[in-house]
Amino acid sequence: MATIDWNIVSVIMALANLSAARGYSGGVMAYKTTIVNESNAYEYVWRRLRQFHDIETTVSRLSSERSIGKDQHKNLLKQMAQLSYCLTQAYEFAQSAKTSGSTTRALQAYYSVTALANAEILWRGDGNVSLDRRDKRYHRHGFDLRIGSSVEDFLAVPQVHEDGKIDGLFGLWRDHSRHVPQYAEETIMYPGGTASTSRRVISSITPLSDIPIKTNGFSMMDCFKHTPLMYQHLYSIGIVPELARGVITSTVDAGDEQNRTSSRLTTIIHPCNDRVREEVLEFFMYHPNDWEQLEINSLPGGAIFSVNREFSGDFNHRNGHSNSSPESFSLLKNEMYFVGAGALLNEYGYYFLGLYIMGMISRYHPQKWIKEIQRNSAITHLVDQFIDIALLRTPLLILGQMEDEVLLFD
Repeated sequence: MATIDWNIVSVIMALANLSAARGYSGGVMAYKTTIVNESNAYEYVWRRLRQFHDIETTVSRLSSERSIGKDQHKNLLKQMAQLSYCLTQAYEFAQSAKTSGSTTRALQAYYSVTALANAEILWRGDGNVSLDRRDKRYHRHGFDLRIGSSVEDFLAVPQVHEDGKIDGLFGLWRDHSRHVPQYAEETIMYPGGTASTSRRVISSITPLSDIPIKTNGFSMMDCFKHTPLMYQHLYSIGIVPELARGVITSTVDAGDEQNRTSSRLTTIIHPCNDRVREEVLEFFMYHPNDWEQLEINSLPGGAIFSVNREFSGDFNHRNGHSNSSPESFSLLKNEMYFVGAGALLNEYGYYFLGLYIMGMISRYHPQKWIKEIQRNSAITHLVDQFIDIALLRTPLLILGQMEDEVLLFD
């Protein structure tokens, strides 16, 4: 019998009667998963984004998917033309950032991210958020830059409107963006010994606007610590990321027409920093009726949760109790990154913030950035790595948002 970590149990029991914020009970999931080869992901994603330059086709698709009347055709044409323009800008700024030197590339990458954010807004929003119709409060960055004694101390402070909402492009983007759903590697066992394996979206989708955002500011290091592709490098230099690696697997025994079917959903949190682990564990909630079907095992610095269920009928119809877990950032087909208190933004949001700080330092405080470059400081290497990752990940994340797709590296 596996040893139970009673610290984990106490967390779950304390939260067991709370409503689940992220359900595993099913529901219609429009999202799908797609495996992408990391080595050619940049070219692959931009090639797929070019489909949105066919404005008439994009308008027809949008009209059909959202049941928009023909009387709005002219407005849709205008908004999709603006979207196409933003994607063109984003690509050109990204290409410029890839070839620019360390004094300007952060600013070019930031302009690419803002253009991509505009594309997401135009895709999700109505006519009131088109570039020519949106309120003037959204015609600025949405941050105040708080100057620090060193570049590590600079902060991006979200601007809060009198109505309590975040101003600027950042605020408008956050109103329209959301977390990606979680996914599991699912194996279905059929009668006769056959089986199939695929990746399936298993959770609901949380809008960022549902999560309060802190307004005391974000640093570059906050952004580094919430970047999955910087996880290993940060650990190697003694910096603790604010993410916990993990994986979710699902096994379904389909049974047959006479026998009940069963399923087992397992969540594994890989060993990580104790503080980060505890913060992430606070967001796991299980329905009281699932308590007898719940298995909890500990790993050194990690945890394993498994829920067993039996149900009748179509095994694709999962109508069990809703449980919930932390938000997560997707990355690999067999690995995701759970996030605790930092879930007030998705992965894209941290690139938005980080590149704003870096871009504003290089543009308006070059004397501080030049000093770092001249002494080849550690922060310059982190910044360079972060920019490279952002240029790879940001178009992929926006494509996923626009296509309701979780794109995973192989």
